[in-house]
Amino acid sequence: MSLNRRTFNRGLLASGAAGLLGPSQAMAADAKPVPGGTLNWVYYPDPSAIIAINTSSGTGQTIGTKINEGLLAYDYDLNPRSVLATSWTISDDGRRYTFRLRPNVKWSDGREFTSADVAFSIERLKIAHPRGASHSRMSRRSKRRTV
Repeated sequence: MSLNRRTFNRGLLASGAAGLLGPSQAMAADAKPVPGGTLNWVYYPDPSAIIAINTSSGTGQTIGTKINEGLLAYDYDLNPRSVLATSWTISDDGRRYTFRLRPNVKWSDGREFTSADVAFSIERLKIAHPRGASHSRMSRRSKRRTV
């Protein structure tokens, strides 16, 4: 039997896969999830930012969602579901969105999460997003109210 590069690579891949899958499958079956604790996650390349609103990089978008929550999240069919907003309504003309915020949410420093925080995030998005300037001009003409 002659050994060429293709045969060698197939054998290497098969042995590596067997070595990785075998022990991990056994460990995963015995492991029980533990709430809380610390997540150690190696991600390459390093993100340019960890707040998703400040970057369009894939790493920032992936890591940022593990640190920050939005008003809504979306399922695989892009249906919105509640996260920090418990409910929301959209005006008949589609220009006004009203969100009811989840109560008793606190920042890491103990401050309450408020509608002013949401307004700050929206204003930051207008600056950071590539189309933010056009939307900023439009929003200056509209009223924004935080309750």
